[in-house]
Amino acid sequence: MLDELFAKENRPVHARPFEAACFIVDNMIVEISGDTKDDYLSKPWFSSIYLPVIRWYEQRYGTELPHPKHPTAHGLVSHFGALYALRVELVLTEIDKDGHRWVRFPKEVLPKEDPASWLASPPRLENLKPNRRAALVETSRHVANRLRSTNNSLTTAMHSSDAARRMASTIVRHLDKATLDATSPNTEAITFAPWELQMACEKTIKAFLAQKGVEYPETHDLRQLNKLAQPMLNWPEASRSLSAIPTTSRVMKWRYGETVAPTLAEVWRMYGASVELIHGYATRMPRTFTFNNFAVKLKKAPWH
Repeated sequence: MLDELFAKENRPVHARPFEAACFIVDNMIVEISGDTKDDYLSKPWFSSIYLPVIRWYEQRYGTELPHPKHPTAHGLVSHFGALYALRVELVLTEIDKDGHRWVRFPKEVLPKEDPASWLASPPRLENLKPNRRAALVETSRHVANRLRSTNNSLTTAMHSSDAARRMASTIVRHLDKATLDATSPNTEAITFAPWELQMACEKTIKAFLAQKGVEYPETHDLRQLNKLAQPMLNWPEASRSLSAIPTTSRVMKWRYGETVAPTLAEVWRMYGASVELIHGYATRMPRTFTFNNFAVKLKKAPWH
């Protein structure tokens, strides 16, 4: 009954076990022998409620879906003209010796990380010449740095409203979708990649304008939006990125199949320019706090 209620409320499956266990304690348990329900999340006996709930959810949905996943983003990398997807973790966790957990929000590739190992179906790196391998690693590092920094900036920016915050929260997802479309073996899917990049850029500029209190027009024209933002942006290099992004009309023709699909080289050029444009705008949004690889140590729950 609880799960049916959660489903109607559109709650994600990974959030339901904990909420269900809390609901049972709050509303169905009258008394705890030898203890109270006060501050029950710090009590070991909560496991006798939580663990059976988790097992029930695993039986219904499988062992993966009921457990939360760390957010990730897919970036695009070019190698000898072929496009590869790069899976970048946006939140990192590490179990300490005492069983507690470090949760880190990186804004860049950390020293111990190897971004080339994040490539999906990568080329045989050991067979590449040193300069080629170094170039592939550097491209992977640059894309991963941009994705992490952009995500960090958009998350911590002082958005003007809940609507603006919701819009900003979808920007990295558009980049993610663009990568999956661009690396698809289906030619029709590739035609959608430029549109996803267009939307990511458009939403970024509009989020910036909203933050500045500027009422922007209902348009997909990136150049018009950028011109509106320039007096407050003070970033003339934005025009350089825009010069490598196709016009809105061309992107729309690709989207609706009104012209031949873009080449992989065109998609890669637009991706690189879009990532730079988005990163430039996102990092210039005012924020109260700046998290530079911020990490927090979370105490292990006694019932976990």
